Amino acid sequence: MKVYKPSPSQPFHINYPGTEQWIDYEKYGEFQNLDKSSYRYNVIDLEGLRNASGSGIFQTNKAFIKKRRMKNI
Repeated sequence: MKVYKPSPSQPFHINYPGTEQWIDYEKYGEFQNLDKSSYRYNVIDLEGLRNASGSGIFQTNKAFIKKRRMKNI
């Protein structure tokens, strides 16, 4: 098993960092009612948003399933 050792420049390891450093959310969904307190963001391309954002932002089932320890839960 490979063990991650943090360093000052990278205090933790992200297994799936995502494909985009800055996400353009309009590529993956649409904003509605931006001028109201009841604004919404509707995701149209969930798989694309997951790939763009990587681990920790949206549920990434692939990352969860790949962890050997989690397969048995």
